[in-house]
Amino acid sequence: LRCPERENKEFEKAENSQQYKALLREPPEIEWDNMGGFLVGHSKLEDLIDRIETGGIRSWDELHREYHRLSLEYEEDAQAFAWAVLGYLSLDSERASAINVAIAKGDTSNLGEQWPKPSFSELISSLEAAKELSCAIAQRVYATRAKDWTNPFRKTTFRNENEQLAVHGRIEDNSAIKDVSREMESIGAEIDRLISRLLKSDPKASHPQDGAL
Repeated sequence: LRCPERENKEFEKAENSQQYKALLREPPEIEWDNMGGFLVGHSKLEDLIDRIETGGIRSWDELHREYHRLSLEYEEDAQAFAWAVLGYLSLDSERASAINVAIAKGDTSNLGEQWPKPSFSELISSLEAAKELSCAIAQRVYATRAKDWTNPFRKTTFRNENEQLAVHGRIEDNSAIKDVSREMESIGAEIDRLISRLLKSDPKASHPQDGAL
């Protein structure tokens, strides 16, 4: 979750990326590995290891170039994974259980066919839920910080309210609260803009990203 200006640029990049659109239609990468502090899809790591073992990669320079390539692909891989997770959350318990069993058995050959893609309405609902969550986060941060001003045990260390304000300042001026509030407002505004753009697209599309938003 970032500032609106940067988010817009990244969203436009995702819209125009044919590779990203293709990833949305392929079976999701379920397993991820930690490669020296960098997360990479298990299949990509296995491919990298196989190329090293078979002589496809012969030097450290070539290996570093591959590492750099994977780092550039990470953002789109993560976006595709997030899209897959959203689809998984739309499953009923029976279908989710069937997929869980298949994953546990390592039988992922038909996973792409079983894995649902979020519908247009589910995408909109998820975005609205994210906006509500951002608002709730701001409220909870405020409530948590407010204890410094309202907790009776904390108040006992001051002779009066003026002393307390001299030490803590006003709660409305707390930098942590203001930072979180601004960030959550920015997220909410960006979600509103995104929903507006989606609603202008074809509501019958099962993949809103496939259309020109």
